Amino acid sequence: MDPLPPTVPTSVDWASPGSTVDAPRVRSAPTIFDEPPRPTRALVASPVSRLQPRTVGQLLDGGFEVLRFRFRTITILAATIVLPLYALPQALVAALGRVGDVDVFGGSSPLGYLAQLGLWLATMLLGVAIGFLVSGWLVGADPTPADAFRFLRSRLGVALGAFVVALLLKVAGLVACGVGILFAVPVLSVLAPVVAAEGLGIVESVRRTIRLARRRLGAVFGVGVLWAVSSSLVSAAAAGAAALVGELATGSTDGAEIAVQAVNVIGTVVLTVVQVAVTVLVYVDLRVRTEGLDLELESMERFRAAP
Repeated sequence: MDPLPPTVPTSVDWASPGSTVDAPRVRSAPTIFDEPPRPTRALVASPVSRLQPRTVGQLLDGGFEVLRFRFRTITILAATIVLPLYALPQALVAALGRVGDVDVFGGSSPLGYLAQLGLWLATMLLGVAIGFLVSGWLVGADPTPADAFRFLRSRLGVALGAFVVALLLKVAGLVACGVGILFAVPVLSVLAPVVAAEGLGIVESVRRTIRLARRRLGAVFGVGVLWAVSSSLVSAAAAGAAALVGELATGSTDGAEIAVQAVNVIGTVVLTVVQVAVTVLVYVDLRVRTEGLDLELESMERFRAAP
């Protein structure tokens, strides 16, 4: 039986006006032998079930989609990784308050710096775990928290090594009059999903990350800036509301300060999870735009489905 006549138009996925797309994604017209169009064999209803280039706004929204799609799994991962590395030191900072002339709340103590370092490390490890989840969704799998922890353990050495190398590069960029950090942070932002998805070693993962991000450095930088601005506004609004409620409830500035600290910790944990999810989607988007990941997965599916 012949395919449908050529009057049936092909379908073309275009990005929104004003965005930059390396090439439109063109799919051939369906034939009567075809099942309903399905771009990839990704997990149904997942945020990556229909791969296509995303705008910056869609990437930011996608972070919340990832969290909502497997809320329980990601909550377990975040609680296990972020709480011990960041929330616990921050809780100790809040409990100690002022010791002598040192303002511990201001983060000037070693414990405050340790909490910040713990947050950076937790972001890296959580990025590897969520990168593993999303990589599974792309091929139709639905990993459990136990699966993610087993994978994270198998890649822990590479993740820690890559984290140290990336930290040194960022410090070097900061020392270079601070200008280098504007380049180092964006190009290294997708390091965690690279470690999760590509099975490379420490140095190879860092090099691969830089090569991949440099292809669309402006877009990666834009996502980072917009996320920093939006998350700062959310944090400031939440802290202000917490201070007001705490002072009204306790009638003292100490109560307001405790409330602000609690809200800051909770808000940082939640925003970190969403930030990591956005970063993973940025990695997927980079692969779609510059390497045709969507077409590769579609061709693999059609090849396997062929008799």
